[in-house]
Amino acid sequence: MQRAPIAAAGGLPLHPGAGPVTALMCFLAGAVAWTLSSAAAGGGSMILAAAVSLIAPPREVAPVVSVASLAAALVRIALFHRLIDWRLVAWYLPGGVAGAIVGGLVFAALRSDWLQVLVGVFLLSAVLQYHVAQRRHWPPLPRAVFIPVSFLSGLVSAVVGASGLLANPFYLGHGLEKQALLATRAVNSLAIQMTKLAGYAAFGALTSERLLDGLAASAGASIAVAASNAWLDRMSSRLFRGVAIGVIVATGLLMLWRQRALVLALVGSVR
Repeated sequence: MQRAPIAAAGGLPLHPGAGPVTALMCFLAGAVAWTLSSAAAGGGSMILAAAVSLIAPPREVAPVVSVASLAAALVRIALFHRLIDWRLVAWYLPGGVAGAIVGGLVFAALRSDWLQVLVGVFLLSAVLQYHVAQRRHWPPLPRAVFIPVSFLSGLVSAVVGASGLLANPFYLGHGLEKQALLATRAVNSLAIQMTKLAGYAAFGALTSERLLDGLAASAGASIAVAASNAWLDRMSSRLFRGVAIGVIVATGLLMLWRQRALVLALVGSVR
């Protein structure tokens, strides 16, 4: 099936029209996103959301990112399964799944222009998220705190396709580091992605084209996760974090610029 390019103000196409071209770009985006994610202890889905938003319509972002996130989670579980904190998973999953269900309902009800504004604002929050997540010394946290945290994470993930690093400070506060953090996050992510995809399919948002693009991104993400395992311990993440934040913020600004009329109307209504 041929996609019709979406035009911005001035008539310039924003997204490529050909399915195979988009799938190839999603593959490359998935590989880059999860390479950066491995170095920065998370954020792959947010980086992919930024990339997919440049090559596909706004409503396609969340389903594509969810398919890729599911595949990447499976690979990380296979690689680091011995380091999973299953007690923490038991506290995280109920809130995460409930949040994903509520977020799926919100996703189905949102107009595409509103969805693009929300994704843009979320991407701009990357600076704060990475800054907070970079802190390594967090006070001990009770496991019960993961119930509201996971609900918020699942809700945001279902609406915009990714939850970024929202939960990372809480993982760090629980004492998880590097592969243990990635492994435990992967199990929680797997359950949330499955819930999200079931909702997208029920609402008609998971079309064959979106599934193909998601599988292409999955292939890139899976290769990146497996390949990056060899250098994960000795890799400095400062440069990768900088590149990732720059790409994400630039994309968020571009998305808000595309919907500048709506943003200006919202700002005007607040005054």
